[in-house]
Amino acid sequence: AIVQLIDSLGNKKMQVVKYILENMDKSTNTLIITTRELTEKSKVSRQTVIDTLKTLEQAQIITRRTGAIMIHPSLVHRGKDTKEKYLLARFEDFNNNKAPINAVE
Repeated sequence: AIVQLIDSLGNKKMQVVKYILENMDKSTNTLIITTRELTEKSKVSRQTVIDTLKTLEQAQIITRRTGAIMIHPSLVHRGKDTKEKYLLARFEDFNNNKAPINAVE
């Protein structure tokens, strides 16, 4: 499934994915960033960022709130199962609570 997803993303979209993975907070699987900031930092068009985030969200790779992205813990988490379960619960809560994020929780 991930290989098919990567194939569906072009090089520009992969720049967005790479930026997210390289800059996320590894302890919480989150990246506090706006779409505009992600556009500037990944050096691609705003539409490319929007399309990429939409594709990742539809594939349940990420979930978003205003100003934040969370990556599904089963994809990038390395460590204890209890930590992965905690992050999975947080991912679902993050997905259900679409309120803007003002600061790191």
